[in-house]
Amino acid sequence: MERALLDQTWEYFLDAFPAKSTEPILLPRPPLKTLTSIKYIDIDGFEQTWLNTLYKVDNKREPARIVPAFNESYPDTRAEINAVTIEFLAGYGTNAQDLPEDLVHAMKLIITHRYENRGGPGDMPPAAMTILQWYRDQRF
Repeated sequence: MERALLDQTWEYFLDAFPAKSTEPILLPRPPLKTLTSIKYIDIDGFEQTWLNTLYKVDNKREPARIVPAFNESYPDTRAEINAVTIEFLAGYGTNAQDLPEDLVHAMKLIITHRYENRGGPGDMPPAAMTILQWYRDQRF
């Protein structure tokens, strides 16, 4: 899974909301910092903003997920591509000091290995692969 290291604003597009209210929308590019907006094209073809009181965001797990609030459901959308646009901010912070130490350590291991093995195989040190595996999610 591609992870947002430094803060980045992203748009995630869906052709429609999930069919079931219990099915979450999983956001790519963890970690989620802020969900900015959810906009959609309604049945009549007009862009609407889904009010943030009508849905819940779970950013305590990765990937972050969005579900309708209690007793709510996903809005109906027009049947067209990219009918739903979710804008969000993802990342660990604005500079390198905000990154998790183990990720920085893995990057240093990879850079050192590649420097010491210039022209050799492009393999990765096992310790770096182990660290990076903790941050990988194959759903995206």
